[in-house]
Amino acid sequence: FPFWIKHIDGTMMYINKAYEKAFNVTKAYYVGKKDNEVWGEEKAMVYRASDIEARNSPYNYKIFEQEAENWTVVKWSNKISDVAVADYGCCFPSSTK
Repeated sequence: FPFWIKHIDGTMMYINKAYEKAFNVTKAYYVGKKDNEVWGEEKAMVYRASDIEARNSPYNYKIFEQEAENWTVVKWSNKISDVAVADYGCCFPSSTK
């Protein structure tokens, strides 16, 4: 499944091969950039808002239905002493009825 790690400032730190294939973007291109540099301002604003929402969730994770087209997205953060240091995410194909 597509998986990524993002610095809390929004800079992509890691994407796996499944992410590269699913979203047609390479690690060499995306890592070190922010969402707006890859997906444009409109999508980046949505992604950033959901990163923050998941980070601030009382459960430290959040499920976003259809945030990315045809995917259910789960986001969570890594915290050290209650301070977020990185945001993580994984996508699962959305079921169609």
